[in-house]
Amino acid sequence: MSDGRADLGPPPVSPVAWRTVVGDRVTVHAPEGSAAATRAEDELREAERVIEELVDLLGPPTEGRAVGIDLYLVDPGTELPAGLAIPADPPTGEGAKPDAERAIVSIVVDSAGAPIAWEITRLLVPRWFGSSAAAASLVVDGIAGVVAARIGTRPSLDELDAAVRGELAAGREITLFDAVATPLPGGSTTGTMVDAEAASFVGYLVRTFGEQALRQFLAAYDPARRDHAAIAAYHQPLAALEEAWIGNLRQQRGNRAAFRLLFRQLAPLLRPYRKREVEVFAYMLFELVYGVVLALASKYLIDTVIPEGSTSKLAGFVALLLILFVLDGAVGLRRAYVSNWINTRVILELRVRIFAHLQRLPHGFYARAKIGDLMARLSGDLALIDQALSQVAGVGVFMALRAIVAAVTLVVLSPILGGLVLVVVPVFAVVYLSLRSRLQKASYDLQKLEGEVAGAAHENLSAHAVIKAFGLERSTVSSYRGRMDRIFAVTMRLVFVGGLFETSIGLATTLGQLVVLGVGGYLVIDGGLSVGTLVAFIGLLPSLFSPIASLSNVGQTVEQASGALERVREVLDEPVTIADQAGAAELPPLSREIRLEQVTFGYEPNRPILRNLTMSIPAGAHVAIVGPSGCGKSSVINLLLRFFDPQEGRVLFDGQDVREVTLASLRGQAGIVFQDTFVFDTTVRENIAIGRDGARDEEVIAAAQAAELDEYIAALPAGYDTVLGERGVRMSGGQRQRLAIARALVRNPRILILDEATSALDAQTEAEVLATIERLARDRTTISITHRLSVAAAADHVVVMDRGRLVEEGTHHELLARGGLYRRLYDEQVGAGSSIENAVASS
Repeated sequence: MSDGRADLGPPPVSPVAWRTVVGDRVTVHAPEGSAAATRAEDELREAERVIEELVDLLGPPTEGRAVGIDLYLVDPGTELPAGLAIPADPPTGEGAKPDAERAIVSIVVDSAGAPIAWEITRLLVPRWFGSSAAAASLVVDGIAGVVAARIGTRPSLDELDAAVRGELAAGREITLFDAVATPLPGGSTTGTMVDAEAASFVGYLVRTFGEQALRQFLAAYDPARRDHAAIAAYHQPLAALEEAWIGNLRQQRGNRAAFRLLFRQLAPLLRPYRKREVEVFAYMLFELVYGVVLALASKYLIDTVIPEGSTSKLAGFVALLLILFVLDGAVGLRRAYVSNWINTRVILELRVRIFAHLQRLPHGFYARAKIGDLMARLSGDLALIDQALSQVAGVGVFMALRAIVAAVTLVVLSPILGGLVLVVVPVFAVVYLSLRSRLQKASYDLQKLEGEVAGAAHENLSAHAVIKAFGLERSTVSSYRGRMDRIFAVTMRLVFVGGLFETSIGLATTLGQLVVLGVGGYLVIDGGLSVGTLVAFIGLLPSLFSPIASLSNVGQTVEQASGALERVREVLDEPVTIADQAGAAELPPLSREIRLEQVTFGYEPNRPILRNLTMSIPAGAHVAIVGPSGCGKSSVINLLLRFFDPQEGRVLFDGQDVREVTLASLRGQAGIVFQDTFVFDTTVRENIAIGRDGARDEEVIAAAQAAELDEYIAALPAGYDTVLGERGVRMSGGQRQRLAIARALVRNPRILILDEATSALDAQTEAEVLATIERLARDRTTISITHRLSVAAAADHVVVMDRGRLVEEGTHHELLARGGLYRRLYDEQVGAGSSIENAVASS
């Protein structure tokens, strides 16, 4: 399509007659009489706009901006002259550069228009940021796509984002750094799908991190360490940035009506409190009546009481107002209490619903979720929603009613003044609608960043030993500071939009007050309005403008909370993919066998871990599943306990598909000892008892004795009542594994699953734990997932897996004698001589 060259120097003179058009930075050449020549001026304008946009986006050094470009255009099928010869008389007009400083680009012009943005971007980026920057080809092409979108010669960034979202919705896996160019949907000739993805990705980087970070990335890019530049500029590797970009595209829902979104989520939670809501509404009506009476009282005082000179009427008037004032204070206090009681109950119920939903979500969700971000949604996001609900229920409804009552009263008092004042009201609506989407976007970005920061803090605090061991303190703090800088930028954007909002509302309020003072004063002078009526009108004016201004602020709060609500919705909208089917049956106790039947399974689409796997585990047997790392051993356990469902095939317990039985009856039969034992920050007794709800103390003690943990517990200061600390930091690895065994045994399981249960133990501790397991495995179906063949040697049957398939099975001695994969694995662990000797001895 094109052939870009730079810094070629003056090529030889060509006999071709060229038409030349000179611009500020670009000189366009096209053969006289060619179709390309008719496009020369249009291409010149586009090229100049491309360079101008690139300078604005990338901010190159001042001295680098003066480079000139010779752009040669030829028709399709036309041979380019050898060396791309400059005409015999090079242009010398304003903006032309000496030949040695110029760069040469050749473009074949077709009906779709030449990709000038791409050619010029590929030429100038290495000139401005060094030759290494050119190796970041995907980012460079993405920059060209952003520039083309900004000048309108290619689809807008919103359209490109929509195209990529369409690909995601269609189930296509997007991996930018292994991308293969495919046409855009609908056969568009504006580029490839990869072009769209690259531009969308760079557009996301610019919107999220700013232009300076992009410049820093290009300046620091090293093709031998490509993530180094990304971490320096964005504090994340490229793959993490790609994941965040895709997540952002999935989450974009367009502008939603924030009030509708809020109440759609919260209305079901408000229904149980209807009687209390009616009570609050009654209190509101009383306060509204009091407000109108108080404003009209000034008219009665000025137009009636004072002219009559009646002190008794004055005394009665003041006494009545005093009684109403006391009642209004009491009613207001009760309304605030009941309203906040409702709001607090609703938010707490929402918090419980989110937490309960998180408990039901499958393992696949937690494989991609960040715990710190989930914590931020349960805390900071819900705090914003609580604030919005309090504003709407406690302030918004009351202020809306107050504004309506005030507007009606004003029109009744003076139709002329009332009508003029009401003309100002649409100004409030215009301000709100014009700034709504910006408030929503800034709020969502801020809450998302807060979640990312919480996730990063959680990860770093959990990995404090690794950070200290590898001297990562400085880079960790730098990364955290970079995230804080992003939060600061988004916060300031939110503050600016909020300040613009409040300033606009203040100007509209002042305009309304000036109208009343000017026109009202004129009407009093002209005799068309009494002084008492004007005073009452001015007294009622705050009852109109103040509620509208407050409603605008409520709207601002709701818009800011809409970002938090979107994040909460993302959690609540996560599908519970592993759940009981309608009419699921109870699974009877295992009596015959567990069977995987032609199972294909992968954690990601089109990336299978298990491939057409068929395997049988007899009831009551001890079966070890072994194989190289990544062969799918642990995936088998995930399917047996239905943490995941296979894409193809079935998992059967006594011939019953596990998808057709209840999860409780399936998992209730199994006790599992994980490779990494999670110890809760509670007592020894409770850490064991969580294995079975309702376990009695004597059962806990029996399980601890069976796991040979009782001696350790007896040595603790408070025995079974000793608090073990967060993650069991006060226990050794062997003690944690014995605790895990006790936790599994308190269930009295028919199936005991050991997932690399001894992999982190030393040889002596492993031998002790294995002896305990061997004793406990009797009369139970025991499944050991292990890479240590010392565990497999004690099993009744060994299944050998490789690359997701069953490749061998038999007893330990049978497999050694066959000399297959199991023999090779055994030799690697204990030495070839030992394996041969054992095989011979066994025979």
